Amino acid sequence: MIYTVILHNHSYDLPAKTLAITEKLDNAAGVDQMAGLSTREKYKVVLDCVVEVLGAENVKEAIGSCKVEEVDLNDITLTFRKIVDAYNKPLQEYSMNANRADLESLPLDQITALAEAAKSVSAMQAAAPVKK
Repeated sequence: MIYTVILHNHSYDLPAKTLAITEKLDNAAGVDQMAGLSTREKYKVVLDCVVEVLGAENVKEAIGSCKVEEVDLNDITLTFRKIVDAYNKPLQEYSMNANRADLESLPLDQITALAEAAKSVSAMQAAAPVKK
């Protein structure tokens, strides 16, 4: 599969989503739950993951540096999220297409006919006198 991320109007191809890549992404995604890490250390973990996935030259081009002290912290977070989104895109598209196919396969004409029949029955019950 080909994975591509768009950063500041430039596209970058990502490596295959291997187990090693997935573990790096999961580790970086869970950094907020890591006890004892400073804010600097948390952003460094995420930036290091971004550098490992994109490559140092691409990161320098996209966000200006590979050093956490020199980069806008939002650029680190957005870049990481865009990478995760790029890897998740094929599965999301598959799910959307499967859901669309399920909806398209529903016999809407039969459902509409049943709804009309239910309305008619309800109207007849409302018009009929109640026996006690």
